Amino acid sequence: MALLAVRHNVRNYDDFRTVYDSMSELQQQWGVMAESVYQLADGPNIVLVLHHFATVAQAEAFLTSRELQAAMRQAGVEGEPRVEIYGEASR
Repeated sequence: MALLAVRHNVRNYDDFRTVYDSMSELQQQWGVMAESVYQLADGPNIVLVLHHFATVAQAEAFLTSRELQAAMRQAGVEGEPRVEIYGEASR
């Protein structure tokens, strides 16, 4: 398992969420197994997006896809997002 965590600053959360929700089919095509979106408690335009993948390679491929990059621009993502990819810890 892999977890992609992306922290965005967005111009307007409602606009961001409309675009995000429209991408569910694309997310599935790229291997997203589960997803969730959170807003900073005292900053509704600061958003944390979590996507679960089977592998780190899938997460990296999704992150660099043209479709995702275009959607982020359309959704009003401002500045550089903070991106982290976590792989399942070994025992």
